[in-house]
Amino acid sequence: MESAGIWIKGGSQNLIEENEIWDHVHFRVALDLAKGSSAENNGIVLTNEIARETHRRNAIHGTFNESGPAAHPPPAASQRDRPYDNILYEHTDDGMEPKANCSNVRI
Repeated sequence: MESAGIWIKGGSQNLIEENEIWDHVHFRVALDLAKGSSAENNGIVLTNEIARETHRRNAIHGTFNESGPAAHPPPAASQRDRPYDNILYEHTDDGMEPKANCSNVRI
């Protein structure tokens, strides 16, 4: 089950800025228990075809993953992802997890 603070399904030139995205419960779940459960949540999720996405000046904390700057599931792809000036902390798994189906990502 996918869950996210912000979920963008397709589009172009998406901008996510100046948000606080957090979860105060799931961060405390151990990695081996969280993996594959509802505790495996994300700060930001991109699905379907994403032409361009920027997320900046956000504070994202306490989630399983911050984001994976790529649309999923494959073969969806994203191009020109530009995450910057974000504050990331207390993630159970990944702060940033770029996937093979994205291009021109600058972290």
